[in-house]
Amino acid sequence: MSECPSDLSTKTPKITDAYGAALKQRKRAVRVTQGANTSIQITMRDECGEPVDLTSYGFVATDSSSSSGQQTGIIKVRFRESSIVNHEIYDVSGTVVDAAAGTVKCKIPQSQVMDVAGVWLANIGIFNASSQLIFANELFVYNEKSPWVLDSIQGPPSIDDIRLSLRDSDPQINELIENNDFDLAEISHAATRVVQFWNDQPPALAAAHYNSVNFPFREIWLKGIHVFLFQVAEEHYRRNRFPYNAGGTQIDDKSKAPDYNRAWNERFQEFRQMVMHRKVQINAGGAFNTLRSGY
Repeated sequence: MSECPSDLSTKTPKITDAYGAALKQRKRAVRVTQGANTSIQITMRDECGEPVDLTSYGFVATDSSSSSGQQTGIIKVRFRESSIVNHEIYDVSGTVVDAAAGTVKCKIPQSQVMDVAGVWLANIGIFNASSQLIFANELFVYNEKSPWVLDSIQGPPSIDDIRLSLRDSDPQINELIENNDFDLAEISHAATRVVQFWNDQPPALAAAHYNSVNFPFREIWLKGIHVFLFQVAEEHYRRNRFPYNAGGTQIDDKSKAPDYNRAWNERFQEFRQMVMHRKVQINAGGAFNTLRSGY
């Protein structure tokens, strides 16, 4: 199931499918390219994942710019970096595309967000005429670095590279589910967790406290993304295993929890060792750099 418009400058998050059923309550994400002129279009959803009729909250049935009706609702969108290390926030106004269907749209801030590769959060808030928040939806904005931006040297690994390293680059590769094993929201969440793990892991280094915009260690990032994706995969298979035996036919296609447990544990040991080795190296280098002498 997809909500993708034909306008390539407008990104609409897909609704992930699992065995033909839409996962309407899962957090959503969009993938954008650094430096592009990009907007987000999204259907506002309630806690059950159903579209919200915005006419109940003061919005007219169509775009207010083309309607004679009086709109009293307000749409505000707040962007911030996903690891929350950078506390700067960037606010823009949103517009209603189809109030009855719950569809809204906003332009992503160009210099503050689109020109800066990283993993971002966009929080779309629906406000009343008194600017009081009624409800909000949040999604990841995965902004990949671009060769068209000359100073693009940092930012997260590309989605294509992550999927290639996981052999999850095309749904046809996954013969049993005929879909990507990991969706964009899961990858965005894993990429953010790598940076958070680095910052939380002792020793705390003020000179090496990073976010998803400036985290510099490419292999550590990719290895850590694998770790956290395999961890959630293990939980999925552990929870959903249901061996079935009837009429001589045995089915146990969800018996992969031990495999994923072993995979993420092995990779976690490598990942943690890489993090600790790099942190010790930075810490030792900082100690030498702070020594001063008059001779």
